[in-house]
Order: sequence, then C-alpha cells, then structure tokens
Amino acid sequence: MRIYVAHEVSERGLAVGFMQIARDLGHEIVDPLELPVTGEVPLGGIDLYVAIVSPRSNSVYFELGIVAAMRKEILLLARNADSVVDQAAAFPYLVIGEDVFHVEDEVKNALERALAIRNSRAHAHTSIDKRLDALATAEIRNEVLLWFSGHGASVEKDVTSSGGIAHLPNGESVVIELKTWPPQGVVSVESVRQLRSYMSTVGATRGLLLTTGSATRAAMELASSEGVMLYTVNELLGSGSLDEVWKRGSWAGKGSGKKNKDGSDT
Repeated sequence: MRIYVAHEVSERGLAVGFMQIARDLGHEIVDPLELPVTGEVPLGGIDLYVAIVSPRSNSVYFELGIVAAMRKEILLLARNADSVVDQAAAFPYLVIGEDVFHVEDEVKNALERALAIRNSRAHAHTSIDKRLDALATAEIRNEVLLWFSGHGASVEKDVTSSGGIAHLPNGESVVIELKTWPPQGVVSVESVRQLRSYMSTVGATRGLLLTTGSATRAAMELASSEGVMLYTVNELLGSGSLDEVWKRGSWAGKGSGKKNKDGSDT
C-alpha cells in the first residue's frame, strides 16, 4: 500500500516514527519533505492518506479537504482527541499520545483496517467499471439518476446537459453534471466554473461533478471553495447512502474554512 504522510514540521518526530512502523509492515511511504519542490503533490497515486493533525495544522487540513474530494482512504493521527477539529471527526482517527511506539499495535491494526477497506472498495469499483465500459453517456446518466432515486431523492433530467437535479428529502437541491470520456480524460477548472454558474442559475447551493476520468489539482482546489463535489461515477455508484456521499464530500467542499486577518485564505 502506498501511504502519503502529511504533517507539519513541528510533528516531524511522530511522522518519522509512524513511517518506520509502516515501512516495517512492507508499505511504501511518500514523505512530503523528501519530494522535489515542484508545487505538485502526488496525491493521485496514493492508496492511503495519513495526516498527523493538531488545531494548528491549517495546511494539512486544507490538503485533507482535497484528498477527501478524491475519495482516497484517510487516517488521522493526533496526540489527543481535542487535536481533531470538528469537521474532520468524521474520518477514522487514532489518538497516539506523545510517542507513536507506545501504541504500535493500535497503529498496525489501523493500517490493516485501511488496507482491507481499500481492497474491498477496489474490488467493488472494478465490477462497476466493467459495467460502465459497456454503457453510453445517456445510460450512465440514467444509472446515476436511478441511484439518487433509490436513495430517497426526487430527480429531474436536464435536457440541456448530461446531468440533472436531485431534490433531497431535506428540501435541498443538488445539480448533477456528468463528464464521460476515457480514463485519461481530465476534468478542468472550466468544467467546475460552468457547473458553478448553472448552480447559481437554478439557485442550488451544492453541485456534484461526476466523471469517468479524473480531475486536475486546480479543478479540485476550485471545487473545494465553490460548493462543488468531485467524484468518479464508480465512486458514487459504490456509495451506500446519501449520508456517506455528503459526509465526505460536503466537508471537502468547504475548503479550509479559515481566513487570515486580511481576509485572504490561509
């Protein structure tokens, strides 16, 4: 399993200890402090995102929102439960205290659980992928809208696009846009902007941009600040409930939620 370990410099000691435990189990570690300074973080190729968090981990929490939108497996490590901010408490987390080796068995168990979940989802997604390969865009849209209908939403097709609008049981409306192309197809910033514009037109506060490909980092960052959730089609169809979709996606859609004194983003 390829594990990315996000942490502030102040938590370097805990990060190094965790990485040693994970390497001893045979996992591949991506250490952000050992990466070339290119401005690009290789989040797309990871299997598990581990974040060592504290209330001051602003950059880590911002990155966490992007990873959540990518639907990667996530594990948070914290010195104490108070270090996990409210928005992140929905993710699996482990309290490790001041020395990660004092809870080594718990860390190993958490990694085993993450690997099992990752393998289970990978198997489910493979089955869905095989079915989607045989479907045209219109049929995939029907699959998506039927998924919403089956989870309590009232849906209407949008004849001007490849998506629709889902009216949730709580009265909220979500605009759905579907981008179908080969796996190498990439959602761009422009796709996010177009969906955001349509959301404004119909008065929706949330949008769901589904793709059969992937998305650029810039698109994911813009989506996180604009109330747009990015998912692949198989990730949506593999979700068990609306609560599961919104728990991860809606938090990611808020970005870091923190501002500097001058009003700019942290």
